Amino acid sequence: MKQSKKVLLALITLTLISSLYCQEDTGTSPTPLLYSTPTDRETSGTTDGTIADPRKTAGEQAGDGPIIEPGSTATSATSNMNPYATSISTLVSRAPDAENAFFTDTGRLFVTDGTSISEITNRETVNRLFTDNRGIFGGIAQSGKWLYVLHATVKNPLPAMDLNSCIKSGSMVKILLLLTDLLMDKELLRADITVPGNPVFTSIYKLKDVVLPNGMAADAEGNLYVANQTFLPQGAIVKLTITGNAQPAVTQETWISYKNGCLSPNGIVIRDTTLYFTDFSIWSSKPAKVKKVAITNGRPGPVETVYSAASFFDDLDVAMYRNEPQIAVADYLMNSIILINANDGTKTRLGSGTVANPSSVHFGVAPRFRANELVITEKGILYEMYSSYGNKLSCMTISE
Repeated sequence: MKQSKKVLLALITLTLISSLYCQEDTGTSPTPLLYSTPTDRETSGTTDGTIADPRKTAGEQAGDGPIIEPGSTATSATSNMNPYATSISTLVSRAPDAENAFFTDTGRLFVTDGTSISEITNRETVNRLFTDNRGIFGGIAQSGKWLYVLHATVKNPLPAMDLNSCIKSGSMVKILLLLTDLLMDKELLRADITVPGNPVFTSIYKLKDVVLPNGMAADAEGNLYVANQTFLPQGAIVKLTITGNAQPAVTQETWISYKNGCLSPNGIVIRDTTLYFTDFSIWSSKPAKVKKVAITNGRPGPVETVYSAASFFDDLDVAMYRNEPQIAVADYLMNSIILINANDGTKTRLGSGTVANPSSVHFGVAPRFRANELVITEKGILYEMYSSYGNKLSCMTISE
């Protein structure tokens, strides 16, 4: 009976992975990214009310509170933050299966989608730099002159699979790991963004013991932190230490794991000496989490939960806005963006129902964007790349 259950679970898992990663290769590139004429979409919403989470699991402290919608109030809010007036304009009308956006320290904007890495060079031109119609592009990070991108590519042809050996390998996470390793190459790409002309991406490292490499961030020393997303509560954040320049050497280690309160991480961002990440706790009544952990001499402190909700969070960003640190969270399931005041915990939901399953959100960076502009990748339906629902890059303007 136990073996039968494992077979069933493995088949379900394989189906899930196939839907996530085995995209049809039509032999032609999808429609290129094109800028459309910006169109405004006004936002509205109603108050969600108090959403306190009574559960406190190991390594977590409840961080729930009221959410304020623009134009509404919540009497139990912890501050008197003014409501946000919001509008949304479409920057890129065709970003197939939009995944991540990233600003460099000089304000250059790079985007990953279901088939490529691109740079938005101005409001009329998107420059596609690296294309893989059978691949998946994930997190983006910068350290000095280097831009790093996570890339998972489906093997072609697929190798022979001994499903029975996979089933006997042990836990479900080990089965997931074997299956994803069998189906995909998971690698770290990098490009020098200081050279003239287009950045050229090359593979410098194959990740090990990672089910789904997702979000990524770099610390001040140039170390990379990668989310090992497992969906099951056995994930981790791995740390990559890179030495050398022309021929880099990469060392990989588990930085924090599910044993420390990192269950199935997704997005990652580092501000100063704090790492923030979104997490998913499948057994919780409010599985979507925003968590933070201090970085001290390269090592993690205790994991703290900032906020929990009955949803699914994707990527996030942290920046100073209205002279206070704000955490912007892409609420994929609820089609909205959540702003969390990092000082007092006040939460404000933006754009309810007007962003199509956002996968990332980033505060604007000069010179082309202002601090009150949020750049959002709207994914839409997962791995559906051709409809007008999602598959775009948007800019949400909020009141200053």
